[in-house]
Amino acid sequence: MKSKDILTSPDLTDGSKKLLFDYADDAGNWGGRPLVGGNVGDAPADKGHLTDLKRKGLVETDCPDDDGNLWLEFTSKGVEYIQKHHPNPETSKYLNY
Repeated sequence: MKSKDILTSPDLTDGSKKLLFDYADDAGNWGGRPLVGGNVGDAPADKGHLTDLKRKGLVETDCPDDDGNLWLEFTSKGVEYIQKHHPNPETSKYLNY
C-alpha cells in the first residue's frame, strides 16, 4: 500500500470489509441502494459492521420507510473504496447512480 493510501483508506475489519463488498455486489438487485438485511446483512454481527461502515463514512442509511425497511446508500468515499479494493464492472455500474 502506498503511503497516500494509508492516509485515505479506512482501516476495516475483515467482517466490515466483507459486508461492504457483499452490499456492493447486491446493489444491482435493488437499483443501487440495497435493503439492509434483505439479501445481505442479516447476521447479528452485521449490525456492528454496518455501524463501523457508517462511522468511517463509507455508507449511509435512510430512516425506515413506511414498511419499516432501511435502505443503504454508498457515499462517494465508499464507492471509491469499493472500486479500489473490490473492482467489478457489474457492481460499479450500480454504484454510480
